[in-house]
Amino acid sequence: MDQKTSSEIVCRFIVPGNAPDKVIETYSEWAQHYDEILDSLNYIGPKLAANEVAARIPQEKRGTLKVIDIAAGTGRVGRLLRDKEFSNIDALEPRTQSSWELDKIQSLTVRVDEKDRGKIDKYQDLKIEIRKIWDMPVEVVPIIIGTLGTSPRSLRRNLEKLDAKVAPGLMQNNMYDVLVMAGGFAEGHIPVSGIDDMIRITKPGGLVIITMRKSFLLCEEYKDRLIPYMDEMERQGKWIKEDVEFFDEYVVNEKGILFTYKVI
Repeated sequence: MDQKTSSEIVCRFIVPGNAPDKVIETYSEWAQHYDEILDSLNYIGPKLAANEVAARIPQEKRGTLKVIDIAAGTGRVGRLLRDKEFSNIDALEPRTQSSWELDKIQSLTVRVDEKDRGKIDKYQDLKIEIRKIWDMPVEVVPIIIGTLGTSPRSLRRNLEKLDAKVAPGLMQNNMYDVLVMAGGFAEGHIPVSGIDDMIRITKPGGLVIITMRKSFLLCEEYKDRLIPYMDEMERQGKWIKEDVEFFDEYVVNEKGILFTYKVI
């Protein structure tokens, strides 16, 4: 895909005043071609974010730390981190009015009906969070299969529900060692208030790494708000700014910024 066509498509994602549901609809429409679009625009946000994570985490710790990729898109950051030996990575991405979080479990017991009910109870807190942040219907749909092939009575019904709007997952306080977000701060995307949850779900001493276009600091949601709010969180003792880097060629004809914070 040529740069002109890709630029025209990307402009549909970042229309000033775009509502979040419209942004999600546009991403869903172009999801199969999204990587191709970004490649043609020489977009390096995910690479910068992954490199920053790797530069700050010793290799011997990468397999044990828990990482979450916010606004994960097609999973570029996660793939790059796996190449760097990070193996415990969650991804969160709203798409077609749904958010999917996979909670992986290996059930060593045949009492899978109890596991099924346990998962439903486990994810009640996230249901509240998703409703509050994205204003969308939420249902927890557990898919449990034991190592011996046993399954709960609800399995077939739950599999059929996966065509509905589902947002299973769990985002507890102090859950992640590293939170990374490449491109989530843009028109109609993550609001400034999202910083509160980023800090909340990151462990004390954990890292929050964010990349974005520099020009988006001037859009309505972030102008005179995003940087001041980041600074206010630092004054309140929520996190410490570790570094801010600027890049001339973040994406074609656009400069970029990389923020690195440590949660207190």
